[in-house]
Amino acid sequence: MHVRKILLLVLIFCLVLPLAACGDNGDNGTPTASSGGGSQGTGDPYLDSLPSRDYGMTDFNVLCTTQTEGFYNVTTEDQDPVSSSVYERNAAVEAKYKVLFKYTAMDGNLTGQDAFATAIRTAAQLDHGYDLIVGQQYYCLPAATEGNLQDLSGSEYLHWDEVWYSPKINDNASVNGKIYGASGSYIMSQISYAMATFYNKELWDALNTGDDLYQMVRDREWTYERLYEYAANYYTDSDNSNTKNDSDVFGYVYNGHGIAASIAASDTPITTRREDGSMTILDYYTPHLVNVFEDYFDFYNDSLGTYRRADDFGPAIMLASGNALFACAQLGVMNDCSELKNSNYHYGVLPMPLYDTEQSEYFTYTMRWELFYIPTNADFERSSIVLEYLNYTSEKYIIPAYWEEALTLRAADDEQDSEMMYIVRDALWYDFVTFFNHEIPMRDAVASQINNGSTRLSSWWNSNHDILEANLESVLQRYGT
Repeated sequence: MHVRKILLLVLIFCLVLPLAACGDNGDNGTPTASSGGGSQGTGDPYLDSLPSRDYGMTDFNVLCTTQTEGFYNVTTEDQDPVSSSVYERNAAVEAKYKVLFKYTAMDGNLTGQDAFATAIRTAAQLDHGYDLIVGQQYYCLPAATEGNLQDLSGSEYLHWDEVWYSPKINDNASVNGKIYGASGSYIMSQISYAMATFYNKELWDALNTGDDLYQMVRDREWTYERLYEYAANYYTDSDNSNTKNDSDVFGYVYNGHGIAASIAASDTPITTRREDGSMTILDYYTPHLVNVFEDYFDFYNDSLGTYRRADDFGPAIMLASGNALFACAQLGVMNDCSELKNSNYHYGVLPMPLYDTEQSEYFTYTMRWELFYIPTNADFERSSIVLEYLNYTSEKYIIPAYWEEALTLRAADDEQDSEMMYIVRDALWYDFVTFFNHEIPMRDAVASQINNGSTRLSSWWNSNHDILEANLESVLQRYGT
């Protein structure tokens, strides 16, 4: 048995042991312990602070998206490290709180959004529907304005300051101090689809720059300017066709989300919160945004060394074949792209670059938009207690397994690349308008201008900002602000 699995089983046993002393509570799901106090004696202050509960092996019903079901609904342990860690995570939570997970998966993309939203509203009318929901925010959050989702900020059991929550998402999801959908390590799809910069280590070493990319990230010197320096003119017309194509060698290859990831990484918040707590998008168009737009317009449209692949895995495939020095892609390619896993090359992982050295924080754009929610007819205390532990155990079990699976094969420097991957994860970011992109379509608007080769950013802004501001006010009014 793998050493990591043995350690996890020992941990599960340690978690179960304090509960065994509580005795059997029957099958009615009534907690046996008081609301205060936790499982004592673990030696971990966090674990000791958790509430003790025995829910009598009652069902805990979760609605999730089919596209991300593999991070939730794993009923048998198998040889895949990530699936195995999901199974172990679920087993640990079931053992600690005596619940039985029952997952229902539905199409969570555009093709299934109406049915998913209907399922939320229908279940909310039952005596007991779902205990937890994981779905994309643009069709789930409208249910909150109709009274179908609970305010997560009201729970004393969700430890928002812990590393397994995403503050750059959750802070922006708050409306008037209320948060109806949030993110943490339990939402592994956001981590899997988090956009990062990969580099081919053999091609990089051949450049002999003497630069340490990892240290540059730590020193906040990994910027647009440095990326441009390395990649903009790195190009080989391998087939002498005088036309860019997949057989050529490029400095930077990206997919359809790459430009949006660059814009987001440049600290370009779309909404601004005023001192009275209200929000506006009217401060979005700034000299900083214009500078970011112009620089990345040149990089993506005029640089010899940049190349777009239409498919999500395309940049990783070209990285794996030695046709890309740098590649912008989602972290999930490390586990899901067979070409990258079986490559003869090694890769490194970096966050998306800062815009300049004046910028103090990294920001990560993600290609998926699931959040977690608790319906109004769920037992709020029970759901939030279990949810907190799901986020904690996802951080402890699944993320290390995800990193390990990715780094063991093709990363030449596990420790530093793992450090970079945590930086990418910790920087996950949504602006508030992301949650309502169908009504306030600003999330990728600037990136679309660059992608389409349009230099009319000011015209777009002048034509749309009043309408977009009105749409934002309409959304906020539905929340009673």
